[in-house]
Amino acid sequence: MSRSFADVARKLSGPAVHFLGGDVVSAFALMAIGLVVAMFVVLEAVSLHAFHRADARSVTDAAPITMNLARRLVEEEMKESRDYQAVGATLLRMPSVAWCEIKIDPTDADEATRTPFDHTFGARPEQAELLELSAALTGPGHAGTLRIAFSPPSAWGMRGLLWTSYGVVTIVALLVLLWTYRVLSKRIRPLGLVCDSLLAYHSGDEQTIETLQVPATASEITGAWNELVEEVTKIHRELDEFRCREVITTRPDVCGTPFKDVLEALPVGLVRVDHAGHLTYSNPAAQRFLGIEPVSGRQPLDAVLENKAVVQCFGDLRNHVNDTGIDVQAGGPDDTVVRLTPVVTGSVAQDLTVMVQDVSQLKQAERSRDEFLAHITHELRTPLTNIRAYTETLTEDFFDDEQTRRECYNVIMGETRRLSRLIEDVLSVSQIEAGAARLARTATRVDEMLRQVIQDMQANADKKAIDLVLKIPSKVPLVSGDRHRLIQVWTNLIGNAIKYTPQNGTVRVDLETEDNILKVRVSDTGIGISEEYHQRIFDKFFRVDTGEEESEEGTGLGLSISREIIRMHGGNIRVESQSGSGSTFTTELPVLRAAEAKAGVDS
Repeated sequence: MSRSFADVARKLSGPAVHFLGGDVVSAFALMAIGLVVAMFVVLEAVSLHAFHRADARSVTDAAPITMNLARRLVEEEMKESRDYQAVGATLLRMPSVAWCEIKIDPTDADEATRTPFDHTFGARPEQAELLELSAALTGPGHAGTLRIAFSPPSAWGMRGLLWTSYGVVTIVALLVLLWTYRVLSKRIRPLGLVCDSLLAYHSGDEQTIETLQVPATASEITGAWNELVEEVTKIHRELDEFRCREVITTRPDVCGTPFKDVLEALPVGLVRVDHAGHLTYSNPAAQRFLGIEPVSGRQPLDAVLENKAVVQCFGDLRNHVNDTGIDVQAGGPDDTVVRLTPVVTGSVAQDLTVMVQDVSQLKQAERSRDEFLAHITHELRTPLTNIRAYTETLTEDFFDDEQTRRECYNVIMGETRRLSRLIEDVLSVSQIEAGAARLARTATRVDEMLRQVIQDMQANADKKAIDLVLKIPSKVPLVSGDRHRLIQVWTNLIGNAIKYTPQNGTVRVDLETEDNILKVRVSDTGIGISEEYHQRIFDKFFRVDTGEEESEEGTGLGLSISREIIRMHGGNIRVESQSGSGSTFTTELPVLRAAEAKAGVDS
């Protein structure tokens, strides 16, 4: 299947697929814009040249007529007022006249007092293609010459008109081109994505068929392509599973070396039993779980397995007594519990392939769960029974003793608080184990929290005449912590110290700093804890099995919760104690650096 898909990718990765890319569309759009602009430039140049030639011909044809008219105007003026300035201004206003020159000389002796006239009207351009005509002037007592230069009208007006029309046409063309580009891009971009995925697969950068899928868009092409890839992936996976099952369920002992190495390294046991009840294959995991020695060839199953219960389970699986799996004690030093599950194959029906799994930890987890439920049920039943009993007592009509009623109320309130603490502890354990517990960290002063807890616990200490001492240095650094959670820790530790310290004892709380570590020591002169229980006391619901500890109320959750809270703060908790010599619980928390302590810690 991989080879066929690679062939498809190779065939589709040619120039035809490249043409479907979005880069080709962009290049085509730029080329079209360039062609449109170049075409308009050429049209403008050709049009201006044609207009210029037409204007030049019209000027050439009209110049003699204009010259004849101008000569008559000047000669008429020579006869009358001789205001040649007005005549020159009139000539400049004639069509195509660029400039003119009038020269008048007196010819009559009686008119000698008259001065000659020589003036040029209009500015002569330095470079211009001009048509110049001249004519002789005659008049009473005067003679002269008239020169007129003709030039075609300026092309700037025509050029502006042309560029305006070209601009309108260009904008329309660009809008049409933009619309065409967007339509083509929308249609072609999905094909470009498909092309890129095929090229990546063909080049070897991506080796799995799943990578051929393209980002989901609104296009029907990408949706159809992804569905095709999913279908091919599904077929490919089913084919691999079928081949793997066939290899495993046939002769795993004669498999190729790489595949046999995989079977040997599997953490799950695999056992093959033929139709005659002979063991034909077992990998190291199965040998370890079932406690059997490596065998070569075919060996009777009951001769290899000493545990007859396991042999009977294999027989039940062959007879389809239980096709979902059987849990059985396999024996051994760890009392391993294994689960035997038949592997359904399409091979010979008389052969049996069994998967062997170690479920000892799963069974232990199930037992722990059952113990947890039993313990919680017992702890909940006791305060609820007391609350119910005292509540029923208070409802009796003949019950009118005020002191007894007050005692009933006190018992009910005490059991309610006990029930509330139990529920809070269970919720805390559940949140910590589920990873849902969150710390609202702030820059916190541990000395203030300890003073608050000591104040709350003072009444319990006074009931037993216990001396409750708090020693705090003059300067205490801040820690980054959850105030509510840390108060819960100090309450558990100091409360346990008071609970397990006899009358007239001492509970001491010391606070000190050492190597950027804030240490809080809770010491008591109580009954102490044997060294063999130092680790187990932090387990959930564990309580030391002695008469003195069992006489005190408790759920066995306080130390477990305290250890997890301290660990969440990056600290540690340890115990130093001996039976009958009191206990010392030490918690360690990292202190805040100076910059962090000044800025505070965001919650």
